[in-house]
Amino acid sequence: MKRVTASEYRRLVEQQPKAVRRAAAIALPSKRSKYGNVRTNGYASKMEAAYADALRESGAHWLEQVPLRLPGGVRYRVDFLVFCTDGTFEAVEVKGAVTDVGRIKILQARELYPWLALRVVRLKGGRWVEVDV
Repeated sequence: MKRVTASEYRRLVEQQPKAVRRAAAIALPSKRSKYGNVRTNGYASKMEAAYADALRESGAHWLEQVPLRLPGGVRYRVDFLVFCTDGTFEAVEVKGAVTDVGRIKILQARELYPWLALRVVRLKGGRWVEVDV
């Protein structure tokens, strides 16, 4: 079964009879993001998309949305796992603003995975700066 995005789903529904369109509108309401971010090029925010572009331009290799297990059955997904040219790797979390819950998860991940360099960055004045958590 092929997975489709919300926009592809809406396009497919537009081609269906009116009764099906009505049922689909109930099943998939349009919803604004909790923090006002806008999905861009498949990324959760414009800032994540910009960071991926910066990685692409640098020629780096990376994985996206890498899950880390935290206590209580919680899975924390790091935005990028970047592989450096010297053979090391680091986890990078791109944040516009760090919430209390986000801060707790980042600190727990750093405690449980001390071998993993976990950086939090944001775009400020056209430059990527590291954020203290």
